[in-house]
Amino acid sequence: MPISAWPKTVSPVTDAPPNFQHQAIHPGYSGDDHVRAIARKWHITMPKKSAPSFSGASKQKILSSEGVAHPAAHVALTLDVVWDSKGDLLLLVCMATAHAPQSREFLHSCTDPDFPGAKPTDTAAWLDAMEPQLDRARKKTRGVVVSPMHVTGPTGTYMNEYTDTTYGDSYAVETFGVVS
Repeated sequence: MPISAWPKTVSPVTDAPPNFQHQAIHPGYSGDDHVRAIARKWHITMPKKSAPSFSGASKQKILSSEGVAHPAAHVALTLDVVWDSKGDLLLLVCMATAHAPQSREFLHSCTDPDFPGAKPTDTAAWLDAMEPQLDRARKKTRGVVVSPMHVTGPTGTYMNEYTDTTYGDSYAVETFGVVS
């Protein structure tokens, strides 16, 4: 499904297309330096890239890695990364519990990449505007809500707010390569 089918306003997650087209963020860009910088700053241990073990993963030629920063009761910062078979970054997902210390700063660090065409200042401003909008929508619906898509350069980014069964109210920011 094309990215143009994404909701234009904060919406229930059921309004977002379940399978939309995406690609590598930038040919030849692994994002390794960016991922290492996030992991180092937030004390996240990232295992080596490996083929994912989830159902259906064997058909996809991808590698992934996931790490969590010092989880505690109802507090977590997580970093999930997916690369294609050539090692190009496909997807970067950062999750922060709403009450985690410095959760906003963590999410900002995830939207500050170093690839050609990146516009981290634009994305940071967008992120700041989305959080209160998601909060308001979530209070009304009490369900999972998703932001409009923010497209800048070769990437699409969206944010959702939901309740994680382990950590409670949480935000996730996902960035991926947009199919033109």
